[in-house]
Amino acid sequence: MTDNAPKLTPAERLILANQYRTLSALNKKDADYYNYPSRILILESGLEDHYHEIFGSIAEPPPSEMCANVVDILNLFDAIYESTKCQPPEQLRFEGFDYNTENEALNYAQFLYDRNGGGGFRHIPRPENSHSSVMPSYMRMVKRRKEKTMHFLFSQEHLDDLVNARSMR
Repeated sequence: MTDNAPKLTPAERLILANQYRTLSALNKKDADYYNYPSRILILESGLEDHYHEIFGSIAEPPPSEMCANVVDILNLFDAIYESTKCQPPEQLRFEGFDYNTENEALNYAQFLYDRNGGGGFRHIPRPENSHSSVMPSYMRMVKRRKEKTMHFLFSQEHLDDLVNARSMR
């Protein structure tokens, strides 16, 4: 059994098996495609080693600290874009997050952005794959913003300070 497979009580297994039976009855032509009969058998038999066939697409929740950091980053860039009338200098453009090394951040940022047509981030582009790690530089910028207690709209001095924070290694 995989370490992160859920533990199910007999009642939960029965409920899920019945839900698969209902789905199978409602969608007879695709029941085999979605493998409902096999899922029903796995649940009724309590075959925990095969739960991944049912729950494999359910991700672990992202760490709450990472979520808070992504919100801080999106708020920072939204303020930068608002402060520059959506024309930030190249050094302050929002690049998204790296798909290979910052995938959780990218997925969460896209979720926030897509929810309610921009998710409250009116000025930044939709987060995409930056193709390189950007979290460290973003977090330096967020830290600088908090140290300087910068408000939503930034002065040119604040923008210059953020450029410096981003370019530090």
